Amino acid sequence: MQGSFQKKGNRWYFVLRVGEIDPKTGQKKPKWFPGGTTKKEAQKKCAEFLAKYNAEGSYVEPTNMTLGEYLDYWLENYVKPNWSDMTIESKRYAINGSIKPALGHIKLKNLKPSVIQEFYTSLINKGLMASTVQNYHTTLKTALKYAVTWKFIGSNPVLATQPPKNKKAPFEVMTPADLKRILDVFKELPDDKDIILFTSMTGMRIGEVLGLKWSNVNLESKTASVRHIVLRVTGQGLIIKDSPKTDSSRRTVALPDAIVALLKRRKKQLLESKMRLRSSYQDNDLVFPSGDGRPMCPQAVSRRFTKATKKLGMDFNFHGLRHFYASQLLANGENIKIVQESLGHKDASMTLNIYSHVMPEAHAGAAKRLEDSLRNLI
Repeated sequence: MQGSFQKKGNRWYFVLRVGEIDPKTGQKKPKWFPGGTTKKEAQKKCAEFLAKYNAEGSYVEPTNMTLGEYLDYWLENYVKPNWSDMTIESKRYAINGSIKPALGHIKLKNLKPSVIQEFYTSLINKGLMASTVQNYHTTLKTALKYAVTWKFIGSNPVLATQPPKNKKAPFEVMTPADLKRILDVFKELPDDKDIILFTSMTGMRIGEVLGLKWSNVNLESKTASVRHIVLRVTGQGLIIKDSPKTDSSRRTVALPDAIVALLKRRKKQLLESKMRLRSSYQDNDLVFPSGDGRPMCPQAVSRRFTKATKKLGMDFNFHGLRHFYASQLLANGENIKIVQESLGHKDASMTLNIYSHVMPEAHAGAAKRLEDSLRNLI
């Protein structure tokens, strides 16, 4: 394709047939592009335009839509029809909480890779973890991939950016002594104390614990099946969702005797609450409901836990109870495959990647057990 050059007044333009097809001629309609005050400037801009056109394979008419407007469009027309409620909320949180406040005012046609890269740097400087910034990067990259597909932009500027890399360091795992101190703090909040103890001995996620139903608990076989989660959805509040995020999350977890005893006690207490509140009690069959039977808020439980641990001089969030569970199993010689299945990880490599720092201790324990079993032969 070659352009022609025209002068109007004091300005030069380059003209290319990159518009829509003219039904009368069957050819693309010519479009005029500003080239500058000299023909040489126009020739240079034409060459730059054609290089980009040939690389992308098409011309997209620039839109005046801002990034914020487009992201709202993407959420409504792609994310909501195709993804789970939990994923929708995580994307909405990333977009409304960080991406739109920083970049939402920029028009799509003016969004440059350098601006996005500076956005990542600003987030790191504010103290956000690299993994969080990587999630924002993935959200932007996916959203703008569809902006290209839907002809809002000609190319995806995120592809020319680099999110920060994780500076991997072993995280601190709470000890049994740490857990005891934490449980002591929650003596005045018995529901939270039960939730903390249950989580530390099952490894379930907070949403899974609060979504656990009595119909999925078998006290005879000492098992609990993960089939529901509680999450907060914008515009709906707290909901009980039927399916966890992946097939591997739908699992059955063995219950220690101490947890079986805890559940038997809770079952009796909840029955008393139902009888006392009668019609005011909203029975959702939950093992860990709020006082009137409705779901408890995962974020509220997590905040209370983090606040309590900080007062104790610890740096653990609620997810640390899941790490405690896995680390205790591995340190006591449990098979990595069993740990993976108990946690609901997709594969054992994910479990190994997270808990590799615990493995030397587990290996040492295995060696000691082998030595003990063969002692009579030595």
